[in-house]
Amino acid sequence: MNSKTENPVVAWCNGLEDLVAEADSIASRIQRHGSPPIGKGHDPEAVRALAECYGRFLGRWLDVDSATDRLKHAGERLRNNGPVALKGHLWGIFNGLRTALANNSVDLPASSKVVLSCWFSNPGAIESRRSDGQPVTLATGRLEDLDASHWLHTILAPDDFYQGDRCRMVVLGPMEGGKPMPCYPVEWCKHYTLIHRRPQREEQRQREERERQSRIQAQIEREQDPEWKMHKLSQRIERVEAENRELKAKLETTNGEN
Repeated sequence: MNSKTENPVVAWCNGLEDLVAEADSIASRIQRHGSPPIGKGHDPEAVRALAECYGRFLGRWLDVDSATDRLKHAGERLRNNGPVALKGHLWGIFNGLRTALANNSVDLPASSKVVLSCWFSNPGAIESRRSDGQPVTLATGRLEDLDASHWLHTILAPDDFYQGDRCRMVVLGPMEGGKPMPCYPVEWCKHYTLIHRRPQREEQRQREERERQSRIQAQIEREQDPEWKMHKLSQRIERVEAENRELKAKLETTNGEN
């Protein structure tokens, strides 16, 4: 073996020590960063920063559980001793961000990738089921509550939005304690809106097909009705007679001129 080549066992041990040190550093930094600024009266720039942080938080990890799973495998020590505490710290950051946004209802740019529930004057709800079959209530928001120029109108094609009784809607995501969450990632809104618009579109397609078949059947029945056949024949005779009268009038006019 080349003396310059590191022993694989030594290399593995050194790598593991680096991972443990990195995991400890991550846990320590999360603890120090676990209390976001919360309160009312933040200036718009600060609220936008909070919203963008929230959007990146969920956009990168999808949820706190997956964030915990990823971080707890950074090293043996953290995996064995720290995931519960780490999950608590992450939930603290997550909930702190939501609370900060809930207290500051400024208009956010599209780059924040976050939708605030307070933008909608009277959020609604629809009943659905999770992938495991459990029932879940989802919050909805009417697009008509927003200015026509608001960027939320453009996150989907017009026909991809959920259709309420009288207006288009965004399906925001799961409710908590019977109330909408303070804020929802845009990707959640797009996901839930599309999957709940899909059955509406299929129902509309089936309804239009039933109406088309009904029109075809009605046409067939009319064409088989003797009275309808006689009526159509009478119409054709009237057209022929009208054409004959018109032709006769033209011939008489031509002969008179000659």
